[in-house]
Amino acid sequence: MSLTPVLTELGQKIRIHQSSCNKDYSCALGDCPSFVSVQIKPGTGLKKKTLPTLPPAEVPMPRQMAKAGDGYRIIGPGIGGTGVVTINALLATAAWIDGLCVATLDQTGTAQKGGAVVSHLLLSERPIEAPAKVNAANADLIMGFDLLGVAHQSNLSTARAEHTVAVVNTDVAPTIDTIRNRAPFGGPEKMFELVNSVTNRGRNIFVDANRLAEALFGSHMAVNIFLTGVAYQGGLIPISLESMEQAIELNGVDIERNRQAFSWGRKYYEDAAWVNSFLAAETPVQPSLDRVAELREYQNAAYAQSYVDYLDKIAEPALREVVAKYLYKLMTYKDEYEVARLLTKPEFERQALGMWASPESISYNLHPPLLRRFGVHKKLKLGSWFRTPLLALKRLKGLRGTPLDIFGYAAHRTLERSMIEWYRKLIDQVSANLTPDNLPLALEIAVLPDQIRGYEKIKEQNIAKVKQAAAEKLQIFQNTQAGVPVPR
Repeated sequence: MSLTPVLTELGQKIRIHQSSCNKDYSCALGDCPSFVSVQIKPGTGLKKKTLPTLPPAEVPMPRQMAKAGDGYRIIGPGIGGTGVVTINALLATAAWIDGLCVATLDQTGTAQKGGAVVSHLLLSERPIEAPAKVNAANADLIMGFDLLGVAHQSNLSTARAEHTVAVVNTDVAPTIDTIRNRAPFGGPEKMFELVNSVTNRGRNIFVDANRLAEALFGSHMAVNIFLTGVAYQGGLIPISLESMEQAIELNGVDIERNRQAFSWGRKYYEDAAWVNSFLAAETPVQPSLDRVAELREYQNAAYAQSYVDYLDKIAEPALREVVAKYLYKLMTYKDEYEVARLLTKPEFERQALGMWASPESISYNLHPPLLRRFGVHKKLKLGSWFRTPLLALKRLKGLRGTPLDIFGYAAHRTLERSMIEWYRKLIDQVSANLTPDNLPLALEIAVLPDQIRGYEKIKEQNIAKVKQAAAEKLQIFQNTQAGVPVPR
């Protein structure tokens, strides 16, 4: 569950969420050469920002604080392994210190790391004769540690319009189906509207707690306490600040970090611009992808020019834009020369090393297909010394596709090369009969290489599926030209 989808100019990719990764290294066991290992100085970890200390007194007290009264109910949908139950325990302990009556319930089911968790908290100034579970239309506060969890009907049903306030982490954690099936990773706007439709729209707070807390403190475990600080400063938690501080200390885990994350959450509510100023230089602006320049680096100027010349033949702008993306994808198949080039790119190395406080070296997890013929069925972990052979291999890219290309004789590489001409012929057939009416179907055909993912056997299976889909869609496309009714 620490493999997260990321949208890039090259399509949806997968990135390891370093903070939540349990470091079992199972991701490095497969064929794909994408994963490198970074050796770091023992006792260190992800790079953290140097932040000024924020004592509780430096943040003004909330202007108006909720009252527990005869019963104040908080529901907290979240993700297992991120501290949802811990936050509930902190709030319950702090309320008990304040002399409030407390009832709690944590619905964890079979969830561990990555599963759905919902915590319930009932606070009262008098003895409680009510279930701890927050039921239909009786929530005072929804602490939305996970947006998908908040948007679930069973949790939304606890809200009462114009009364319940929602404090929601806007980060969308991918589901396992999204990761496994490469499903499109959509935006959260519809879920925001869904939450607003059943709660007090004017008082709701939406904050990208993952981006803020992880960038500030270098750990996803700071996210939920940061969001709690935001909710507290919004006057939505009827507990004294002194008791909150004492509960964090009694918990005994990362006391100073949790104190600071709570204070920085409070500060964010008061002055978001000030907090964001510490993140302004966190993510450098990435230059736009220059496909022609990349193709020159991949092979040579003539190879890049063949790409430009083919695109110039396509008159329809919409079709040309799609073909530019997917012809490039097919022309930059990741053979041994390209893997060597990508792994030794200075910007890649800077990024891989730059996220750690004290990196020492990079090692490479590789399984060249050629080694299978010699009975090697597992990846080899090659140390930083292997960068020199990789640089040498990168410089041999001129052998690609020639009789001297020993890697190119493999059936898999032959198939990858053939896909370039296959796609060009496919687009030629589409372009020759293109009309405004069949343009949508033409674009469906042109985008099919997006489904060619994976490595080795997985990629070969996807190529077969794409070719079959292309043949079917092309038949429909040609039938519409001939006036044959399209079957429904």
